[in-house]
Amino acid sequence: MMAGSAWDRREVLELDAATAVVFVEKPERSPALGGRWLVFLDAGEVWHELPAGGFQRSVYKPDAFPGEGFVVAE
Repeated sequence: MMAGSAWDRREVLELDAATAVVFVEKPERSPALGGRWLVFLDAGEVWHELPAGGFQRSVYKPDAFPGEGFVVAE
């Protein structure tokens, strides 16, 4: 995938966000990126909801969550 392409970063998420498991970083995680991670188990994708708005496909895979640096969002 080419960085900066329309497929790795887009304003409108085409997957149904209601089907995602949402995670946030633990406060002690460094470096902290902010935002939320939407994990779509059925699609095998993870999207990062950026603090400034919009979404970016994450390099993380669904099986990386929750991992050491993340917790389920409340």
